[in-house]
Amino acid sequence: MSVMKRFMFVADDFGISKEANSAIELAHRAGVVKLVSIMVSERAAGDAVATARKNPDMIVGLHLQVDNLIGVDPAVWAGARCPDLLNRIKRPELGQEIRNECERQIQTYLSHGFTPTFLNSHFSVHAIPALFDIFVDLAETHGFEFMRFSRNDALLDHPDLMISDKDLKKMADKLADRGIDHADWYRPTFCYFYPPELSAGVTEIAFHPAWQDSEIGYLDLARLLSWGSIMQSAGAKPAVI
Repeated sequence: MSVMKRFMFVADDFGISKEANSAIELAHRAGVVKLVSIMVSERAAGDAVATARKNPDMIVGLHLQVDNLIGVDPAVWAGARCPDLLNRIKRPELGQEIRNECERQIQTYLSHGFTPTFLNSHFSVHAIPALFDIFVDLAETHGFEFMRFSRNDALLDHPDLMISDKDLKKMADKLADRGIDHADWYRPTFCYFYPPELSAGVTEIAFHPAWQDSEIGYLDLARLLSWGSIMQSAGAKPAVI
């Protein structure tokens, strides 16, 4: 018996700007996306909270932002070489800094009345093995049932991270042991122009839409509005958390 191909759209960066919030609300009201991940420390977080309250069918997860604590820029997370990246990640004090900041953001998220559902992070910092246990502990402690993780996350192929298949297996096993679910596959939309070919199982597809904010954000909004119907016509079904 074949395993069904399923997909879940997640709109990231909810709260980063009013333009992004408007784009996410537009896609939600069009019936395309239910899952959004909020950045509670960003300048338009209050507007995002208000938008979520106007749209009670939104499922609002938490998009933790701690990449700034490591001190690398977006180009590095996109694959640019950074020879001292591992040294930065393994600084003895970094783990506690990240734990404290994540705890602060989680408490802010909960104070807005959101129910813990799914957890991820800006630039997928949570999926780096040296930091992974911190995020799993926090997810379990606060009752998050789903965490972004896949053995084929593009970040995990970064040339300076040196993540092995053994590392990935340990990470997947740890999530299973803690009862935290994850998708089989993960695809950020900036890796594709056309809808990706889906493998069997669940594929999480992350969008970063921003209405009238940037060319990339506009393209992501257009993709978000069209890909669901395209993939369903190809036989894939939406997944539900």
